[in-house]
Amino acid sequence: MSGVQQISPEALQQMLSAENMKKLAGLIAPKLGTNKKTLVYIIAQAVRIGHSAAESMIVKSLFEDKYDQILIITGALEHLYANRSVFEILGPNVVHVETGEESVVMLGYLHHGLMRFDRFDLLIMSPETLYAQFSAHTRAGGEIRPFELSPRLNALGDAWLEGLGVPKDAPIALLHVRDRGYASFMTHHFYRCADVKNYNLAIDALIERGWWVFRIGDKTSPPLEHPSEQAVDIPHRAGHANWMDVYMCGRCDFGIVQLSGPEVIVRGFRKPMLLANVVPDLARDPFPRELWLMKRFVSKETGEDMTYEAYLEKGAPLLTMSDQYEQAGIEVIENTPEELRDATLDMLRCLDGEPPRDPDMQEKFIVMGRAFQDYVASIPNQQAKGQVYYSLASQHARMADSFFDHRPGFLDWKDADEDQPAG
Repeated sequence: MSGVQQISPEALQQMLSAENMKKLAGLIAPKLGTNKKTLVYIIAQAVRIGHSAAESMIVKSLFEDKYDQILIITGALEHLYANRSVFEILGPNVVHVETGEESVVMLGYLHHGLMRFDRFDLLIMSPETLYAQFSAHTRAGGEIRPFELSPRLNALGDAWLEGLGVPKDAPIALLHVRDRGYASFMTHHFYRCADVKNYNLAIDALIERGWWVFRIGDKTSPPLEHPSEQAVDIPHRAGHANWMDVYMCGRCDFGIVQLSGPEVIVRGFRKPMLLANVVPDLARDPFPRELWLMKRFVSKETGEDMTYEAYLEKGAPLLTMSDQYEQAGIEVIENTPEELRDATLDMLRCLDGEPPRDPDMQEKFIVMGRAFQDYVASIPNQQAKGQVYYSLASQHARMADSFFDHRPGFLDWKDADEDQPAG
């Protein structure tokens, strides 16, 4: 997540000037109602589906039980990457307010905390801090307040699937692959990307077992190019509409996704997921019925695959830009077709309730993650932001069983007291 802006008290005072707050009050006044306890939250980067979905899900989960309604304010969503349907799945207590008042939307870039006014509370919090609070919430046993498909989306989607000839009882897997065609100007995020063509073996394995696969994304993505009618490439079909992506996130039985925007929507619907082509970060904690499949990490110095220990010693989960991986001497390589197929089969076994094949290996993986989390929690800058967690130190972290087959030696570990991550 991005968007934190450390500001001086003087700058904050200017942003919260009487004139700007008057604009904000005028914008939300028609939505307040009588005696309704209201929280207002502003998403500054709502044109990106990851921000609109994640920030909405977190605010809903953390605050819905404390307020009669939550008003989510965004800028105008006339943008290639925006999707208004995200705000249609938040439930009746969350109201979306779209505005062209840029000075109001800019408040969403600030970080200040909870501000109380006569008729509403205003939460001004950076996405980083919001995610950190969400991690603390879920790790303490707090729940995700689930998304729900609106009657309109259900009606549209059900009719659409019927028109495609999808049997009502057919199992559906959702596929999303972040590729370099999406926001191609964001080269700093290329390390997160993958090639959808490498998923064809996984799609074959699903179709052979009676599944339908729906690939979501936008028209800038390369075509799926799979011959089966049971592999539906939504963004490249005639009549494509943004609501289809959101509907499929709620309709699917599980998702094959990456750490990218649609993953948040699938999680918000509480659907099982295989998170493939993962480059670990601090923010996204695993939940039950989720499997993870990391990319390969190769040392540019030796040309050899890095162990998990070596990867953590580089402080790699703290890196958020392609050039940072370059400077750290780490080459990030996406999953092979065989890895993706085998992890998909692992996911089907997970859906059937099968436990991990090697629980000791899974536990060792979590223990190594917790050692790194201890290091993260010792960094003053991380303490100041509240980002003291590491996602794969969670008790729910579970790698695909086949990951360890494809990466022998990945968990080789010297004595835990010998080294600390370099950061």
